Amino acid sequence: EYIVDNINHLTKNIVEINLKPKNYKLQFNPGQFIFISFNQKKLSESHPFSIASGPSKNLLRIIVKKSGDYTKILADELQKNIVAKIEGPYGVFSYKCAQNTKQVWIAGGVGITPFISFIESIRENKNQNIDITLFYSVKNEKKIIYLNYFKEIGAILSYFSIIPFYSDKN
Repeated sequence: EYIVDNINHLTKNIVEINLKPKNYKLQFNPGQFIFISFNQKKLSESHPFSIASGPSKNLLRIIVKKSGDYTKILADELQKNIVAKIEGPYGVFSYKCAQNTKQVWIAGGVGITPFISFIESIRENKNQNIDITLFYSVKNEKKIIYLNYFKEIGAILSYFSIIPFYSDKN
């Protein structure tokens, strides 16, 4: 179980939800996903979300895009201090599985979520045996999330760079 600690509206349609462990911290690998349900009316149904935090953090972060009935209610009505039940983690999507240390990552929209977890992990472990270029595609500048974060990481880690792509401009 986790407790909703913070809810940040990143754009009109995307929210970041930070959860603190109630008793113990979930062990996961960057790129994995969880099923989550909330102890709040209309949000008790379990849904999958990619983890957007680094494995060593004492929080669990998900990023939610309003794209259906459940995610709209979640983004608009979730309250702080609500208990969340976590199931998982699941999945094996990871930069660690690639044999090549020179990697190109491609993300679109809210699909950036597992890549945030990747970068958190690389930053935590100071992994310098890797060279990453992240292409991040969104419709326009109003839709992009975490761009400043990725730019800050690129300024700190010489082996990471981000190239935003705006489909409205092409």
